[in-house]
Amino acid sequence: MHLLVGRYLEAGAAGLRWRAAQLIGTCSQNVAAIQEQVLGLGALRKLLRLLDRDSCDTVRVKALFAIS
Repeated sequence: MHLLVGRYLEAGAAGLRWRAAQLIGTCSQNVAAIQEQVLGLGALRKLLRLLDRDSCDTVRVKALFAIS
């Protein structure tokens, strides 16, 4: 999870960013321990930034999925 949050959410390639967000969202669904870990790694701030500023529609959609 550390690699996803620390490296891939901020990757230069949109494909890496949206796949990282999708994986974070999928792994976090209904798993409190993973949700806490993701929050502890600062993923919410990064996902919100992607949702607000990313130029790729798919990245924004997957960021919203991960946040929800």
